[in-house]
Amino acid sequence: MKKLFTILTIFIACAASVSAQQTVFIGDAGYDSLDDAITAINEGSASGDITLRADQTLAGRALVKKNMVIKGDGENITITRNFENALFFGTSGGNLTLENIILNCNDKKNNKAEIEAGNNHVTMTNVKITGRNGTATDNQTNASLIHAKPGRNLNLTNVTYEGEKKESTNGFDYYAVILRHETKNGTASNAKLNISGNYNIDIITEAPSNTITAKGLTATSPIEITLGYTPENGQTIVSGTADTGMFRLTNQGYFLRPDSDNLVLTDTDPSTGIEDILAGEENAIVNVYNLQGMLIKANVPRENATAGLAKGIYIIGGKKVAVH
Repeated sequence: MKKLFTILTIFIACAASVSAQQTVFIGDAGYDSLDDAITAINEGSASGDITLRADQTLAGRALVKKNMVIKGDGENITITRNFENALFFGTSGGNLTLENIILNCNDKKNNKAEIEAGNNHVTMTNVKITGRNGTATDNQTNASLIHAKPGRNLNLTNVTYEGEKKESTNGFDYYAVILRHETKNGTASNAKLNISGNYNIDIITEAPSNTITAKGLTATSPIEITLGYTPENGQTIVSGTADTGMFRLTNQGYFLRPDSDNLVLTDTDPSTGIEDILAGEENAIVNVYNLQGMLIKANVPRENATAGLAKGIYIIGGKKVAVH
C-alpha cells in the first residue's frame, strides 16, 4: 500500500510539473503551444477561448476555420511570427477575435497581409503590431498590414502599429488597412471598418460603398485615408465623427468637412477664408473649441492656443483658425 501511495504521489507530482509548464489554455485544458490549441479548435476537439499566459511563437500561418478568440492573460503577452511570406492570421470558416496581444512580425519578409479578414470577420481589441517587413511583387494588391476582403468586417479598438515604417515600393502600402470591393452579378460586396480608441493605422478604401465608422478615437496625429477611386463632393468618408483633426485625405485636391456627425468630401480647401490671428492680440486670453463646439482649452494666452493641437480647424477667441 505504501509503495502504491508513493507511485501515486510521484505521478501526481509529474502531472503537476507538466501542467505548470503549459501556458496555453482552452478553458481548464492546457496545451503545449498556441499551434496545438488552434488545431484543436479547428478540428473540433476543443471549444472555448484560447488564453495565453506567456509569450508564444508561431511556426506557420494561423488559419482560423472555426470561430476563435485568442486573448492574453497579463501584460505584453506577445505572439511572434517565425516564418515568411504568408499571413500571420487569416480567416477561412470562422471569425477571429484577438484581445490584449502584441503581434511581433519579427522583421520577417512578408508579401501578404499580416491579418486578413478573408472568408470571415476580424475583431481586434488592445492589439499592438510591431516589426513589419513587407515585400511585394507585381500585381500584388494585398501586401497590407490588415486586409479586409469584400463583404468582411474589421472591428478595431485600441489597435496600433509601433516601430519603423519602411518605405513602400511598387505602390503598395505595407502599413495600412485595405478595404476591398467587388461586384458580382450586379451585387456589390463592401468591406466595413469600425475603429475606436487609440488607433494610428492608415486606411485605403477601394470603393465609395465601403464604410469607415469612427467612435471615441484618441489618435494623437491625423489618420491618413487614401481613396482608390474618383470621389464625389458630399460623399460621406467617415461616419460617427465630425472631427476633421482626426483624419487627412492623401488624395490631392480633396478635403474633409464636418456634416452632422460625419465627415464628407469636398474639393474646396476649408482653410480658405479663415482669418489669421490679428496682430496685437497675441497676449489675449481665449478659449479653444473644435467645430462641434466642444471646449478643448480654457483661458489660455492666444499665442499658446494652438500648442499641442492636432491638425484641423478650431474656434479660437471667436475666430476660425487652421492648424497645419
